[in-house]
Amino acid sequence: MYVSIVLWNLKNSDATVESLREYLRDYAVDAFSTLKGMRMKTWFADSERGYWGGRCTSGTA
Repeated sequence: MYVSIVLWNLKNSDATVESLREYLRDYAVDAFSTLKGMRMKTWFADSERGYWGGRCTSGTA
C-alpha cells in the first residue's frame, strides 16, 4: 500500500482554492474513481493562506 501527501502553495499560481474545487466537482472526482488500485483520495485546502493539498492511498493491503 502507498500513501502520498502533497501540498501546493497557490501564492504564485493562477489557480485558486475555488477554481480547484470546481475542477474536482466537474471532472477530477469521476476521473480518480476509475483509477485501478485507488483506495482513497482526499483533498484539503486553506483558502485564507492559499494552500491546496491532497492525500492518496493506493495499492493492495
